[in-house]
Amino acid sequence: MPAPTSEERNHLDRVVLLDAAERLFYERGIRAVGMDEVRAASGLPLKRTYRLFSAKEDLVVAVLRHHDQRWRGELADRVERVPEPRERVLALFDWLEK
Repeated sequence: MPAPTSEERNHLDRVVLLDAAERLFYERGIRAVGMDEVRAASGLPLKRTYRLFSAKEDLVVAVLRHHDQRWRGELADRVERVPEPRERVLALFDWLEK
């Protein structure tokens, strides 16, 4: 498999960093987690981490957006699979229950 391009690498590294940060933030709280802990959990070099997010505040905003996009995407996927309007509403509540 060929090496990813820099754009692909940026995307992959960003997702790895966001996933690591989200996991730590939800486990311990945003204020309790430092950038070095996020870097260590992601396995990315410190310079790379700060190249992607120059400040913790930027990372927090990106994590919240990433979480929101994933959450909305999963919800939309579930509801769009149901053809009947009434069943779509019920599918929404089934998804929320899970």
